[in-house]
Amino acid sequence: MNQCYDSDEYAEINLAVSGLITQAHHLSQQHLRDPSVQFHFQQHYSQIGQYLINRYENGEISKESLVDQIKREAQSLLDQSGSIFKYGVGLAAGLMQVYGGVGICVGGSAETFGTACYFIGAPLIAHGANNVYENGYNLLNLGAENAVGFLRHGYREAANLLGYGDTAGDLAYGG
Repeated sequence: MNQCYDSDEYAEINLAVSGLITQAHHLSQQHLRDPSVQFHFQQHYSQIGQYLINRYENGEISKESLVDQIKREAQSLLDQSGSIFKYGVGLAAGLMQVYGGVGICVGGSAETFGTACYFIGAPLIAHGANNVYENGYNLLNLGAENAVGFLRHGYREAANLLGYGDTAGDLAYGG
């Protein structure tokens, strides 16, 4: 059954769908390096847009419902893009911590090697490895975003043993 619609309403729908497709194209260029994967991602969002327009034209959904669905999907894309950036930076920072800690342990003089490695280098390596684990896990599992690495787990356990909760352990871990 065809729904009657006016040209202003249809123009608004096309504008919303075009905005979603443009956003998907931009984000695919920003985050996806493989042209084939970019193409499939962009094609997927073009198909979503056409699917929603078809549902509207067939009277299955209202303009308001269509625009609402597009807004939710656009927000989801932005949220995922922000998560990719955040966890990518966290992963890089963790790798730099590991690199810095190894540098302290390997590059120190004979007199300060043991002390500097023990008090500075080794903790830096441990925190860096934990950051690599947590951010890498969260990056590979967008949406889960709940990785707890071995070191954070240890801080939480210590806080619980002292009568505090996980939040206190997270504060001690992250400052």
